[in-house]
Amino acid sequence: MLMSFFRGKFGTVFKLIEKSNKKVWAGKFIKVYSEKEKKEVRAEIGIMNDLHHPKLAQLVDAFECDSNMIMVLEM
Repeated sequence: MLMSFFRGKFGTVFKLIEKSNKKVWAGKFIKVYSEKEKKEVRAEIGIMNDLHHPKLAQLVDAFECDSNMIMVLEM
């Protein structure tokens, strides 16, 4: 289930609810049109994978489609 949560300059964040256990996640949907933009988002994903701090939202998963990259984060 997607519910619009926040729209920013670089994408839109949706509230995601996992059907099986009702767990809530944040899904950051980023429009990418060039290989350079995809490379920048991949770099952000790499940095987020290395960060582990209790006050930061952790990256759970990331997906890549034709013109979208999706990052699933803890809420």
